[in-house]
Amino acid sequence: MIPEGWKEKPLDDLADYINGRAFKPADWKKSGLPIIRIAQITNPNSELDYYDGSDVDDRNLITNGDLIFSWSATLATIFWDRGDGILNQHLFKVVPRKDTDKSYLKQLID
Repeated sequence: MIPEGWKEKPLDDLADYINGRAFKPADWKKSGLPIIRIAQITNPNSELDYYDGSDVDDRNLITNGDLIFSWSATLATIFWDRGDGILNQHLFKVVPRKDTDKSYLKQLID
């Protein structure tokens, strides 16, 4: 049953899903911005790799509070809380559209 005043919509009408960047192992460095991979989604203590290039699309940048959805191999959603980073492929940055509550969106994706 849908609450009064609500509208039923598909998930793709509620947010934009931005796929992460495809890094090659040769891109991984010891300093720069952390590369957020599935390992960091499933284990906050996992080792980080970094990228020190200047050619990062702003759409792939992650900051605290961003909603991330892992869509390959491991299905998971989290609110990122470990500082700035760059999203790796097989992860979506979920950007809610106007009038979409981010916490509710996370519950729907879960």
